Amino acid sequence: MKSKDEAKKAKEDKFKKELGLHLRGLRLSKKLTLRQLDAITGVDYSSIKRTENGSRNTPAQDLVEFAKAFEIDMNELVPLEKF
Repeated sequence: MKSKDEAKKAKEDKFKKELGLHLRGLRLSKKLTLRQLDAITGVDYSSIKRTENGSRNTPAQDLVEFAKAFEIDMNELVPLEKF
């Protein structure tokens, strides 16, 4: 049986992975490279890559910049009902 800490980490890891896949899908739908999204948002391309791979705890300010870049509401960027 998983401890509470293990269960929490598993949930966080799933969230990061799902968010990353969603972000990648948005970026690709706009036909943007990592470097282009970097130039638009000011978020370093390596940080974007780590976010898309689900290996980064993405700061809220980066999420705001992504939402602006994709011209979407934060609720569309991070659809909480999905998580």
